[in-house]
Order: sequence, then structure tokens, then C-alpha cells
Amino acid sequence: MNKFIKNKDLLDIYENYDAYYFANKYGEESTHKEEFKRLRELLKDDELSQRALNWIGNCYDCYYAKEYVEMNDNNPFYYLQNKINEVTK
Repeated sequence: MNKFIKNKDLLDIYENYDAYYFANKYGEESTHKEEFKRLRELLKDDELSQRALNWIGNCYDCYYAKEYVEMNDNNPFYYLQNKINEVTK
């Protein structure tokens, strides 16, 4: 579990999403379709957040989650959590 991710949808993606899973890569029904939808809606006014979500959707593999624990804006999960914090104040 990542210490800085507080948002339930983002945490679920961080812990369980695999962009290379066949259904996520080529199917119409993603394993985390609703989580991505809620995050896209919540962060709709921030273009960089949308880009981070696209990267996660296309490239992220939860098996390598330990590589995404740094707390800086180079980490898409850290960036997104900070934006979520700003939006939900």
C-alpha cells in the first residue's frame, strides 16, 4: 500500500490495475473502467491530470507499483493525489 494515496479509486488502480492485461489493452471493458471514469470527471479541468490518467491506463502495471513510491511530481499517482486534494478541499 502506498502511504500518500488516499483516494479510493486511485488506490485501487495503483494496487490492482494492469494496462497489459488483454481486456485492458484491447477490450472494450476495462477492469477499472468506473474508477477511471470517476477520476476523469473529478479532474476534468486539469489537462496534466488527464495525461497522467492516460499514461496509467496505457502503461501502468501494478506488479511494478514499488517503483512509484517517490513523492514528487514525476510520479503520476503522487501528482494525481495532490490534484484530488486541491479539488476536494
